Amino acid sequence: MTIYVDNYQRPGRCGEREVFWSHVIADTDAELVEFGMRAGLEPMCDQAGCTVKIAHFDVIEAIRQELLGTDTAQYIAYAQFGEMAKQRAAGGRRAAKYNPVLQRHSWTKLREHHYRCDFCEILYVNTHDTGRRDWWRVWRWPDGREGTTQGLVPFPKCPGPSQQTTGQKVAASA
Repeated sequence: MTIYVDNYQRPGRCGEREVFWSHVIADTDAELVEFGMRAGLEPMCDQAGCTVKIAHFDVIEAIRQELLGTDTAQYIAYAQFGEMAKQRAAGGRRAAKYNPVLQRHSWTKLREHHYRCDFCEILYVNTHDTGRRDWWRVWRWPDGREGTTQGLVPFPKCPGPSQQTTGQKVAASA
C-alpha cells in the first residue's frame, strides 16, 4: 500500500497554533481508511470549504514530515495531487467499496434532494417545513420500511450490501 503526501502547506489554525496543512491520499479509499486507522488519524469527514472532491486527510506539517519519513508514504507535488483528483473525476464515479468499520453509505443523487445508497439501496429525501425552515430526512428501505429523522431519530448506518437491512420503523411524514 502506498499513500501520497502533497506539499500544499496552506496556512491555517489548529487550536491556538498557526500551522500549515497538506493532503494525504491513497490509490483507493479503502487503503486510505486502513492507513488512517493504523496511523491514528482522525476519521474523514465533510470538510466545509474544501475544494478537494476525493477522499483524503488534511494533516499539519509535523505529521506530514513524520509520514514522509516512513516507507509507505510517497511525496507528490500539489499539482500531481490535482492531476490525481482530475483523473478520478474524468473516469466517472469510481465504484465504492463498503467498509464495515465505518458503515458509511455511498450516495448516488437521483434528482434534487433524492438519494440512493449504492450498498444497501436505502432511499432518502431531504425535505423541509417552509414555515419553520426546518430540514429533515425521510427514508425508505428496499423492503418498504420507512423512517424519518424528525423527532431526533438518528439516520441509520449502512448495514452493507450483503447484509439484511435493519432499522427502526418510524412513520414517515413527507
